[in-house]
Amino acid sequence: MNATKKAPWADGATLRGAMRSFASAPIVADDARGVKGRGVPIYVNGRAVGHVEGDTFYKTLRASVHFLKRPPAIAFDVSSLFDAQDAGATKVHITDQETGRVYVARIADILRDGRRFNRGFGDQVYYLLTRWRHPDAPQQMTLFDALECGEARPGRQTRTGLPRGESLLSREKEVAS
Repeated sequence: MNATKKAPWADGATLRGAMRSFASAPIVADDARGVKGRGVPIYVNGRAVGHVEGDTFYKTLRASVHFLKRPPAIAFDVSSLFDAQDAGATKVHITDQETGRVYVARIADILRDGRRFNRGFGDQVYYLLTRWRHPDAPQQMTLFDALECGEARPGRQTRTGLPRGESLLSREKEVAS
């Protein structure tokens, strides 16, 4: 800190009052590298909440603190999404610090399908957890993928223990007659 500059609260003002004045002041980034040396920082009330790198708005949250419980969703300050779009982002990438789970969604989908609310912290929008994609989660193989791999054979499937060419359906017909 420069010796000629006083701290905002040095003239008798309280720290709380000084922080209030900082929160309302416009933020100008000194450093083009942004948060943690990456991308363009996104601010809400004077605090960096994430950064935009390429076409993605990155945020790191703790689910136990920052995710909504009812309904189960992730909420954003609406201005942060608009600022991220202005910085070139088209999607949001959320990382849960506690579990390492990744949530990805398009900003346009959040703004279109999300629900807006205001619980005293400004205009916010939440997007239900069931609507997020999880690129790090294992994917279930579809029938068409299984056919390409050779793991599934079209036609009647035989069960272990039945002679080749026989199916449960043919066994049921024999028992019924």
